[in-house]
Order: sequence, then structure tokens, then C-alpha cells
Amino acid sequence: MTSEAWIWELPEWPRFSWDEVRVAKAVHRVDFARGEITAIGKQLDPDLSRQALLETLLDQATASSAIEGESVNRHDLRKSLARRLGISNASARASDSRSEGLADIMLQTCNANIYPITNDTLHGWHRALFPAGWSGMRKISAGTYRQCPADITDTKASQVFYSAPGWKVIASEMAAFIDWYNSPPTDLHPLIYSAIAHLWFVIIHPYEDGNGRIARALADLALTRQEHVRLYATAPVMAQKESGYHQALQKTNHTLDITPWLLNYIGCVNQAVKNAHGIIDHTLKIASFWQQYASKGLNERQIKVVKKLLDAGQGGYAGGMKNKKYCAITACSNKTAAKDLKGLMQLGILYGYGAGRSTAYDLDWGALKGYQSEKGSILVD
Repeated sequence: MTSEAWIWELPEWPRFSWDEVRVAKAVHRVDFARGEITAIGKQLDPDLSRQALLETLLDQATASSAIEGESVNRHDLRKSLARRLGISNASARASDSRSEGLADIMLQTCNANIYPITNDTLHGWHRALFPAGWSGMRKISAGTYRQCPADITDTKASQVFYSAPGWKVIASEMAAFIDWYNSPPTDLHPLIYSAIAHLWFVIIHPYEDGNGRIARALADLALTRQEHVRLYATAPVMAQKESGYHQALQKTNHTLDITPWLLNYIGCVNQAVKNAHGIIDHTLKIASFWQQYASKGLNERQIKVVKKLLDAGQGGYAGGMKNKKYCAITACSNKTAAKDLKGLMQLGILYGYGAGRSTAYDLDWGALKGYQSEKGSILVD
């Protein structure tokens, strides 16, 4: 255990400070990029805007969970989000409780009308993350602030690198945080406001588990206050080791000078905005695909498999789509799978490679035409 005072033990807590010149320069660079992607988003028709938002929230939710070592059923989460966004042909079937709860949280982060947030808001998010009251093999108190110590440990080195405030002061710490979050200083830039919200919540660490995911959700909601539609996902960037995300958080353990954290967070937003162009491009390609092939008479099996390939993106389906995989996905015979795959190749949707039983198939992205102005039929299952 360190002998240094933790950040929340410092006399001036929670009066954060930072290098205003360096941070202002970083903010200025990102603001230009954010403005550009927001302008592009406003030009999309409603169907495409919802689809792009779906892809953004899906990436954000899965990566945010992965940062904490949690896996998400991406297919179920996609269905839950699509249904809530009112996307055409979205499945009416309910997903598992975790996907449903996570979809609720993600949609709330896009709704500025949720302000002001309350303890009940946060408790509801926490219950949505842990609907059964379990974190892995550990039983936790879902929807209530922790009543136990919170030491963040490096399991490999068996070393505590952060200790959160004691559980007896959580109520007062959260009251101060919520008051600030609902009424931040009017001269505080949205990016800095979002970054501080994330950091402050993580410092308090009010729950037994799920603090990182809720902190990122609060940061997203903070940005929603300013933006029309947020079409960029920060968590996939933060999840990359080279982003320095965790290291930047740890640099604030003993100081109220949060310059390194702000610069890292703003840098992650900057990269996320750059990546957003890829999300929008992917959305347009999907729309273009259904425009091209909606009238080609694809059967339900073919549509189901094509959706999986479209969801995989240009990185491709792991190992390609093979006859055996097609049978497993659609519950059909080998003969039917071979016929369906041949039909998709004849239409120019798929191309094959390999030979015999090793033959695999992938989408021919290069054959897709650019998106036209007419609305496409975007299918989501």
C-alpha cells in the first residue's frame, strides 16, 4: 500500500486542475473533426442515420464491456438496439436480459432529455448490467452503492494500485458528483466536461463492479448534451493497449492535476471520430447492398447468412462461410446449403476460394455500387 495520499484524500479534492494551453490546443483539433462528422451525420436520411447510430452504439457497448473483461452477445445486442431504434424489419423477439439492459443504457446515453440524472438513474443502469445479481462467479448487490472496500489490484503483481473512498462516504461523494454533473460550469468545454465526468466517477468507484462501463456511459451522455447525433465510439479506441487509457487513469491516483488524463481522453475521442468515417462508409455499403439485391428473391436462409457476413464487415467472417457453417446457422442440409451458396455466387453476392470441403465464401464488397439517394431496405435480425 502506498504512503501517498490518494486523490480523494487531498485537501482540495475535487478541485481538478490542468494545463489550459495544452488542453485547449487538443480540444481545438478535435472540435474541427467532430464538427465534420456531425455535419455528415445530419446529411444522412433518417433510415441511414439510425443504422449508423446502431453500429456506433454496438461498437461502444461491446468494447466498453471488453475493457472490463466482459463478453457481450453481439448478435443479441444488435437485435435489442435495432428494435429500440425502430429500424425496419428488426426482430420482434426479445434478446437475453443482459443485452436488453445494455441496449437500454446505450440508448439513454443518446437522450439528453434524461437530465437531470439521479441516484435512481445510476442504480437502474447498474441493475441493467447485472440483471441476475452476479458478476461472473461472484454475487454482488446490483442497483445499490457498495458497502465494502474497493481496492484495485494488479493481480499479476499482487499489488494495490488504487484504493477508492470508503463505503461510508459514498453517498456524500456521489451527491457532490451528481450535483456537478447536472449543472457543470457554463464555461467548461463539453469534451473536458465529459472527461472529468468519466474520471470523477471512476475515482469514487461507487459500485462493486461495472464502474468503468457506467463511467463511459456518463461520458457519452455528457457529449450528447451538445451533439445532434453522436456517430463515433470511444471505447474501441480505449480498449487498445497502445491508447494508454488505463495508464492515464492511474496517473491521477495522487494528484489533482489531470492534464495527462484529459489529453489521453481527448486523443481517444479524436481517433474515434476518425474511425467514424469507416462506420458511416460501412452503413452506406449495407444500404447499397440491399438496394441492389432486395428484388433478387433471396430466401430466408440466404438473408440470414448474408446479414452475418455484412455484420462481420470487410474483415470477413472468421474462416469464411463454409457449407458446414451455413448448415449450422440455417439448420438445413448439406445439399440445400450448397444450392443456396451457389445461388449467392451466381448473383455476384459471394465469391468462393479453396477447393472441395475446404471451399469458403465471402461477400464480394468490391462489386457493391455506391449508395444512391433513394432509401434502402436495411434488414436487421
